[in-house]
Amino acid sequence: MWNSRFAALSGDLFDNSAGFQFPLPERHTLSGQPHLLTAQAFIPPTKRNEMAGFDFVGDNDAIRGEVINRLNATAAYRKLFAKSFPAVKAGAPITYEMFAQAIAEFEFTLTFANAPIDRFARGELGALTLAEKQGALLFFGAAQCSVCHSVAGQSNELKQIFS
Repeated sequence: MWNSRFAALSGDLFDNSAGFQFPLPERHTLSGQPHLLTAQAFIPPTKRNEMAGFDFVGDNDAIRGEVINRLNATAAYRKLFAKSFPAVKAGAPITYEMFAQAIAEFEFTLTFANAPIDRFARGELGALTLAEKQGALLFFGAAQCSVCHSVAGQSNELKQIFS
């Protein structure tokens, strides 16, 4: 998990024995989730700057409740969730925990060690298109995305390349 806003206090994103650290207002409240990737899925819908078009008054729990209300009110989503969650198939409502687990499972499929940007960072200058290089310049530079979405370890070399 390369996001400095969240941390598994054990140092292992699959180990919640020491809890998880998140920014306010969550702090340690998501420590009951099975791993950091599931816990972090609780955050994006509550970030109004990340959820363009979602205008809702309320605290984070109220926003999460509204997301779940909307999912449960949409037959297509209920049908999709029923494929992965036996409780929904049996008629139970979709829960936020299910939503977070579904997001985490999708994100697990996005783990790449040889993506074009990884190859570019290792010196393969033709690995990225011009548009991708321009996007990286924005991410690490003017748009300041890397301030919140920072990386560590070998991937941090990208910041030096594009800064």
